[in-house]
Amino acid sequence: MDKEEYKMFIGKRIRDAREKLKLTREQLAELCEMEPSFLAAIENGKKSMTLFYFKNVCTALNVSADYIMGINTDKNNDISVLAQALSNMNKQDFECTENIVVELVKHFNKKML
Repeated sequence: MDKEEYKMFIGKRIRDAREKLKLTREQLAELCEMEPSFLAAIENGKKSMTLFYFKNVCTALNVSADYIMGINTDKNNDISVLAQALSNMNKQDFECTENIVVELVKHFNKKML
């Protein structure tokens, strides 16, 4: 893939993730601290972005940099998805989930010994 094709690829990944979240281009641009026209140029493969904007895009879309770059093709195979789900829980549900995970880890660690 050459540079121009890669910009198109990254732009499509960003647009697809934005649309999946039902965000408008204007909403995502605001979250990423950029102009909507700049985001449009990125999504259309016309422009590249700095690491500052790249980090903001990944954070706003709750996807990994690996996913946007095409290194990891499964955006749901990312610990950030789990972290997001945990951060949305109330305290009681979080503590319950934490206890379950601790017990599962203990169980799997015993099986590996």
